[in-house]
Amino acid sequence: MKLYRLSSFFVMTLIIFSAKISFGQALLASQKMFSIQRSSAEINIDGKLNEGLWSSISPIDNFIQLTPNPGNPSQLNTQVYITYDDYAIYIAAKMKDDQPKNIFAQLSERDGVYNADRFSFMIDPYRGGTNGFVFYVSAANIQSDARIYNGNEDNSWDGVWESATHLSDEGWEVEIKIPFSAIRLPNTNIQSWSVNFFREIRRLRETSSWNPVDPNKDGSLNQCGILTGIENIQTPLRLSLSPYSSVSFNKSDFDNSKFQGRFNGGMDVKLGLNDAFTLDATLVPDYSDVRSDNLSFNLSPFEVKYTDYRPFFTEGVDLFNRGGLFYSRRIGSSQLALNELLSQGVEFKELPSPNRIINASKLSGRTNGGLGIGVFNAVENSSYAIILDSLHNESRVQFNPLTNYNVLIFDQILANNSSIALINTNVMREGKAYDANVTGTDFVLRNKANSYALNGQFVLSQKYRNGFNIEDKDLGHTVSVNLNRTAGLYRYSIGYSERSDDYDPNDLGFLTFNNLREVYAKFSINNKTPHGNKIFSTHTLNTVYDRLYNPDNFTYFLIDFRSFFLTKSWFAYQWNIFSRPIGSHDYYEPRVLDFKRYYNVPASAGLGGLISTNYSKPFALDLNADINFFDQKDRYVLNIAMQPRILINDHLSIFPSMNYSYRNNDEGRIFIYTNAVGIGGVESTDLLFGRRNVSIFSPNILIRYIFNESLTFNYRFYQNWNFIKYNGFNKLAPNGNLSYTSYEGTTQDGISLHDQSISFLSMDANLTWRFQPGSSLSLFYTQGKSLFKSASEIGTGYFNNFGSLWDQNANQTLGLKVLYYLDYVTAKRFLVKSKR
Repeated sequence: MKLYRLSSFFVMTLIIFSAKISFGQALLASQKMFSIQRSSAEINIDGKLNEGLWSSISPIDNFIQLTPNPGNPSQLNTQVYITYDDYAIYIAAKMKDDQPKNIFAQLSERDGVYNADRFSFMIDPYRGGTNGFVFYVSAANIQSDARIYNGNEDNSWDGVWESATHLSDEGWEVEIKIPFSAIRLPNTNIQSWSVNFFREIRRLRETSSWNPVDPNKDGSLNQCGILTGIENIQTPLRLSLSPYSSVSFNKSDFDNSKFQGRFNGGMDVKLGLNDAFTLDATLVPDYSDVRSDNLSFNLSPFEVKYTDYRPFFTEGVDLFNRGGLFYSRRIGSSQLALNELLSQGVEFKELPSPNRIINASKLSGRTNGGLGIGVFNAVENSSYAIILDSLHNESRVQFNPLTNYNVLIFDQILANNSSIALINTNVMREGKAYDANVTGTDFVLRNKANSYALNGQFVLSQKYRNGFNIEDKDLGHTVSVNLNRTAGLYRYSIGYSERSDDYDPNDLGFLTFNNLREVYAKFSINNKTPHGNKIFSTHTLNTVYDRLYNPDNFTYFLIDFRSFFLTKSWFAYQWNIFSRPIGSHDYYEPRVLDFKRYYNVPASAGLGGLISTNYSKPFALDLNADINFFDQKDRYVLNIAMQPRILINDHLSIFPSMNYSYRNNDEGRIFIYTNAVGIGGVESTDLLFGRRNVSIFSPNILIRYIFNESLTFNYRFYQNWNFIKYNGFNKLAPNGNLSYTSYEGTTQDGISLHDQSISFLSMDANLTWRFQPGSSLSLFYTQGKSLFKSASEIGTGYFNNFGSLWDQNANQTLGLKVLYYLDYVTAKRFLVKSKR
């Protein structure tokens, strides 16, 4: 406890001291400057630059290539015009093109993947170099946007802004209006922003920018130009309401009952407390229209991590994700726990009641001194389910008590795009369930040239039982530090990390395994200057050496070398070789938590490769494959992944994919059935391992039809099929090797007790109409099925399995949801105009 208090005091002192350090970027020699003028003219956002205002503004031009030939002038001329008024900033651009009929203008959903020319505007109003916004508009007027946090783009953020495009005989034009209420601005009378403008010419695969961006330097926000002339902006009240209502009909897979109707209503609220801080809240949220999870059968000893698709928990949470201590799927986690138990074959009589998140809120922002502050809170209701054991006895299981989740973070920007943060997560549960607390610091220190970075982290995890009494075994820690060369032709990274055997952040974070000491080193050659037929190439040598933290025993050693090439025809390929030359000691596969037993994994070596064709073509393909051979007879692992991209026309796109994995003579722990004890000398205390062939096949297809920029339809089909065939059985000996047993894993009738065929299937269909910025109406349908059978019951082939799966009852949901966006500034201006 003293250690926790001392570390927290030290970190807080360091942050307060650091807040006095200037974090703004000095003007670099390569930075361009441009001054804009305020406008009082009315601007109609229609994509046509026919207002006299634009002709009176001096254009921003002379774009410089980022790819394929960094530093060279752009092959086509681009002119950008920019102005502002009391409410918004306006950007217009003329993209000249001598082949206007060859402009790529494929349609897509908002923030979707598309094949189109694109213009973008990057902005950092605080000039910190690490946090900002970027707005994209395609030639078909498809919007994308992202928040930039510590140099990384968070595409889950959705701003509310306007744009329009127009294709002409000279190229294409765009007009953009970004309300000041959509971004965060300093509260000063005279402002200067870091900005940059980018143009992507798809058929030439060229990206160019107004201020040059050096690809050999880390980051692009820190390589912006400077925009001046913005004065006397009255920071608007940033208040928006997004009320929703939905009606859905649900049908369970446990019987053939009729659809049961349910009506929901709630609201999202966004309030700017001042120029820098924003409060977001969701009241009685409903996520029935969110896409379903890609379930898979989990043979490993580790939890499966699922992607969060719920908007409130993905938008604007970049600040909370620092340090990797916040895994938003823990909130409303009955579905998460259900996924894990389904993947293990647990049989349910009654699914858990929908885990109702009562409310959730997040406060985030950054002061003028560069101190970012984030507070996150969520409350979820309790949930229960009825499960069946092997004898079909019923038991009612609580998935979650009433729970309160909290995240607190202080993130101070330092000079040279450096930063240091203090993060705390806390989980409090109703009743006798334990509470949990995790506190840590995370930092990155860069030199002035941004060519070196020193990263580090120190975290303490605690579990509280019986009030606030802490048992020694419930206090754990993790420490990591690494030095990186981040710029230039030659780069490297060396580091050390450790996680104690009691470290556990998983009440609100995600960690697959603890009890680790790791030393790693990476060296790479990054040639981002075009050479020969190559646009750029990278060659990387990576080594990892692991030991247990307690006891200090060897576990793992890896050597990996890979080369990646991108050609001038935009054909990419990679090859790699890897080896674990001395094998490894796996302390997790035995599923014994005291780390006294381990399994000897034989030495192995393998190779792999990747091919990716030109995405600007109507047909493109990504193909990955690798194979790993073990120093053991007939044991290997083969993985193949194929992802075509088929662009039928500017409206219809098809994205099928196929993932296949085959493990021959794989070895792993199996759990003994009650009626297996005593057969072949098996005892209940034995750690029984099986030799098995494991086939995993996952076909997936996404069909997308875009009617126009406002109306989209998506259909997704996903299946995961697992077939497990056991060839023999052994006991795990104390020395980590497998010893002989006469156990054959069959009943007296010769039927396998362990061979399995497991499948999951999900389908999602969604028709969405964005009838105005921020507002939408969606019609959605989801279906999910699962099947756990012995191989003898349904056969061994994929198609036999698929037919049996298709005959299963399904969990189905059909619904309609309406969300309406109300903005205070827009409403106020409308009322003022209506009174005139």
